[in-house]
Amino acid sequence: MGLKMCKKHRSLCAEAIQKRGLSHLVSKSQSEAVKRITADMNSKVPTRNYDPMLSLVMTIHKDTVNFSFEGNKLVKDKKNYCPLCLVEQKNSVEDCQIRIDSLADEIYQMCEKYSLQG
Repeated sequence: MGLKMCKKHRSLCAEAIQKRGLSHLVSKSQSEAVKRITADMNSKVPTRNYDPMLSLVMTIHKDTVNFSFEGNKLVKDKKNYCPLCLVEQKNSVEDCQIRIDSLADEIYQMCEKYSLQG
């Protein structure tokens, strides 16, 4: 099992993407996301297949594993852990929102750089 975003934090991530006007880039289904990721795998820069929500969630997961002492242990555990719930437990709800907003801002800037935002 390992890391899995809870509904509360997935909603906060979706809200952050929506506030930045990037919802139109989000995959509508898992199968669409898989097709878009596959199509975009060999690209050096983001293309029209880029999914900001997936990018946000995957970055949070990656950061949890890379920068958390418990990250690798959590991935091997038999339970599911929300990486942002772990941030809240160790720090605060505000730190969690700051993390989401900071990453969403970076994603927006990247989308703007490659003219994907609209």
